[in-house]
Amino acid sequence: MPLIDLIINTLSTWQKQLIQLTTTTDSSSLALLEQAALDLGKRVALLALEDQLKQLGTGYDSSSRPCICSQRQRFLRYSTRHLRSLCGPLSFRRAYYHCPHCGTGTAPMDARLGLSTRDITPGVERAATLLASHLPFAETEFVLQELTGVSLSGRQIETVAEAIGQQAEQLQQTEQQEASAQGLQQVSGPQQKPPKTFIVEMDGVQVGLQDGTFQEIKCGVIYELSQRVEINQQRWELLASRRLALRGEVGKFRQRLWANVLAMGVRQCDRVVVLGDGGEWIDQTAQLLFPGALRILDYYHAAERL
Repeated sequence: MPLIDLIINTLSTWQKQLIQLTTTTDSSSLALLEQAALDLGKRVALLALEDQLKQLGTGYDSSSRPCICSQRQRFLRYSTRHLRSLCGPLSFRRAYYHCPHCGTGTAPMDARLGLSTRDITPGVERAATLLASHLPFAETEFVLQELTGVSLSGRQIETVAEAIGQQAEQLQQTEQQEASAQGLQQVSGPQQKPPKTFIVEMDGVQVGLQDGTFQEIKCGVIYELSQRVEINQQRWELLASRRLALRGEVGKFRQRLWANVLAMGVRQCDRVVVLGDGGEWIDQTAQLLFPGALRILDYYHAAERL
């Protein structure tokens, strides 16, 4: 059945269920209607997602394919993979290959779709990781279920968050290595844009760890001055910025800070302003990375010394 017909049938069924629900419960509250609308959206989204997967095919291209061991994997069978998605339970059929020499088995479609070995979609991985970066794993389990309808245990969320965190750390380390040999971009000629003012803020925060000890987390934020706007009287907000936080020695923090400075597009002709609390490591970082920058001691720490 074509996708549009499936959507029409789903909408018709939903309308009948909604009429029956509001009639039997004698309730037409906005909360009930809102949840029903969200459920319909998920049903339609799941139909569209399944249709897109069918159009992509199964990943079968021939009876054999190259293997990482330099031999050939042979087509073994078609297998169905079941995933938990933000739209609901998702299943799709894909080709599975196996290498008789090294024992490696792969489904090319999994790699094409960017799937991990976990039975959840990248969207669920992102949602769980984002929540886990702000909440304990047990609370993330509850909030994830409430917001998305996806049920993952606290232990599963911890595994996902740590794996995604390791990938992010590897990407940042690669960015740092590439930035270590680079300087600020030098632009000249008629295409050179007017100089901008960039603000670099640094600070250290004591954070309690699970073993009961405390350790300083070095934090930084970089933004272009025009991206700081007053949304209400005496209330400001950054429209765009680069933020970083690192638990470790100051040398690693400086490497990551420099990589973020380059990623922000700071040029040699731009003005850099460093804002800090007067900490020795902050002053040394400013002198090392931004020797020509204007350095400002924040008002609070200056005032308490007067």
